[in-house]
Amino acid sequence: MRRRPQSTGGYINLPKENFKSMVSKASNATDMVTLVNAHANYLGHRNILPHSYVDLMVKKALEIGQPDSMLEVLKLHAELAYTPSV
Repeated sequence: MRRRPQSTGGYINLPKENFKSMVSKASNATDMVTLVNAHANYLGHRNILPHSYVDLMVKKALEIGQPDSMLEVLKLHAELAYTPSV
């Protein structure tokens, strides 16, 4: 496995496009739970995702009929640094 570069503080630099790709491939409730966990991982490594990427995740949840999977993201929007752009 290829190691990711990390900052002096030990945070891993995660490619943001990987998250966007995960969103586009999501197709069921399990995938949505995985996306919420991936979102938390990005934030845990101090990688702030553009709000447009998180908007895509919320829209995808609505498209596949799993809006409940996004309640955690919306409930903790202040802590997760997310404000819907629409």
